Amino acid sequence: MYATEHDIATLRKLQEVDRKVVSAKKEFKELPHRKAILEVRAKKDEVLKRKVQVQDMLDEAEGKLAAFVQEDELLSAKQDEITETLSQVQGDYRAVTAHTRDLDGVRKRREKVSLELSRVEEEVDKINPVMKQIMQALADLDAKERDLIASFQKVGGSLRAAIEEGEKARVSLAEQVDGELLKVYEKTRSACGGVALSEAHEGACSACRNTFDSSRMSKIRSQAPLATCPVCRRLLIVEGE
Repeated sequence: MYATEHDIATLRKLQEVDRKVVSAKKEFKELPHRKAILEVRAKKDEVLKRKVQVQDMLDEAEGKLAAFVQEDELLSAKQDEITETLSQVQGDYRAVTAHTRDLDGVRKRREKVSLELSRVEEEVDKINPVMKQIMQALADLDAKERDLIASFQKVGGSLRAAIEEGEKARVSLAEQVDGELLKVYEKTRSACGGVALSEAHEGACSACRNTFDSSRMSKIRSQAPLATCPVCRRLLIVEGE
């Protein structure tokens, strides 16, 4: 296949650029940051679900606590009121008996409320540390996610820049190659895993490593400076063979 020295030199540069771009794209795709970020976000979702559950428990317990505190305040006020009334009805047996009975009922209710208050306070005291742990876990996961994203942007940004630079260089180099030859190169690159060029070296293809007998080498030389490997079908640069 006919090709000038400039064509071959340019194709070599083009292939090197293509290799670097493919390598950078592969490295970008395989960056561990993406998987790590998704794992952190999945963990955050789990912790957030747990937070909602614990927050519901805490809200319920604090609601009960507030209700019991309010009831105790009302009972305390009622107890003071009855005690004041008792001091004013001394000598009235029926009134004293009735108010004493009311006062006893209020005291008993306050005792029950006091027990419930203690129970609910213990419940709140147990839930609060759990919520604190959850909030700390979320803060830690947020920090980890930020670090991973920053690292991904740094490493990924460098790779994206390399890809963009390579693709620009590719356009420039492609413009320097004969149009028909470029079509053959592109077709071969697509069919051969991204590597279109090989070299005939010591009677073998430098890409697939297959050796050629004298008959095949004679045919390959006749196609110089650019032949086709009879095995892997890559473009075979023939120089000094």
